[in-house]
Order: sequence, then structure tokens, then C-alpha cells
Amino acid sequence: MHCPDAEVDPYVEMFFFPKGTLKLTLFNKEGKILWRRDLGRGVVPGIWFGTLPVDLNGDGIHELVRGLAQGNGEILDNKGRIIGNITGSAAVASKLLDHPGEQILCYRSDGTVWIWADRKAEDSQEALKRYSHPFYKANQKLTATGYNIVNLGGV
Repeated sequence: MHCPDAEVDPYVEMFFFPKGTLKLTLFNKEGKILWRRDLGRGVVPGIWFGTLPVDLNGDGIHELVRGLAQGNGEILDNKGRIIGNITGSAAVASKLLDHPGEQILCYRSDGTVWIWADRKAEDSQEALKRYSHPFYKANQKLTATGYNIVNLGGV
């Protein structure tokens, strides 16, 4: 995620609304841009309001959920297409259940809490390898510290 302003990760002492719009760009591991999306006006930049990588269907390729804090809950595939919506905000994404794929712990301002999962998920060998990696397992213990919410998707 990026925008034309120098610093876009707001905290109390320097919060501001950006002059430009927040952009979401997906790169492959070679650094090639796969897709770019302008998120428009009114989207507050920074990790707290950004996207969350999560492998919902277990295929080894992360989807992106625009469901952190003020996010709209859209689920984007690796081509940038909207493929679903969690209809709330995401608290954490990880292997939460004994079910294929990763799941998202969701909430709404009225206090409703639920787990969002892909009923058709099937874990690939790549996904199973990631779930068993020591870094993945260690990061599952860090999710309550706020800024570590996005660590899980990077293994």
C-alpha cells in the first residue's frame, strides 16, 4: 500500500488525511507488478486500515482482505478481482480451525464476532508446508499485539 505522502502509517502524534488516494499494488516475488488498484478518497492509509493477506482457499496463494479496522471487507484474489466480502472487520487471520485454508476472526461494532472460512477450501502441499513452518507457528502467538496482525501472511 502506498500514497504520495511521505508517511502514511498514522499514529496519534501525526495523524492526517493524505493529499492523494491510497493505492494497493501487488508484486510477484521477482518484483513485477501484477496489479494496482486506487482505493479512492476517504480510505485512511497505514497498516491499521490496510489489507490482510490470508490464504482462504488453501491453494498456497494469498488473497487480500480489505477488512482491517475501517476496511470494507472485500476479498481480492491475486488478480485484484473482488471474490467475496467478510461483511465486517478482521481481528486476525490464521489457521484457526481444523478446516482447510486459513480463517478470519471477524467482528462488527455491535459486538458480533464470527469466524469466516471458505467452505470449499482444500489445502495444497505449499499451504500445509507454510502452516507447519516454525515462523508461522511463532507468529500465531503474536497476533494480539496489534501491529503483528499481518505477519502471518508473509511466510
